[in-house]
Amino acid sequence: MAIIHLCHVFKSLCAKVVDRTKMGELKKKVVITLVLLEKEFPPSFFDVMTHLLVHLVKELELCGLVHTC
Repeated sequence: MAIIHLCHVFKSLCAKVVDRTKMGELKKKVVITLVLLEKEFPPSFFDVMTHLLVHLVKELELCGLVHTC
């Protein structure tokens, strides 16, 4: 279940169109996803990269979409 939540979060982060009104909901979903991951995986799994997920939503909210050529 945790991996499915993680996939939905990344799908929302990588979408071509982002609804700014749903950013609060996405932030809550990220926190719930990390809690589910903490239940399933050992503490050694968690490092800076898993914590970075929390900040990616804030960066998306501040900077908007970024696409490469």
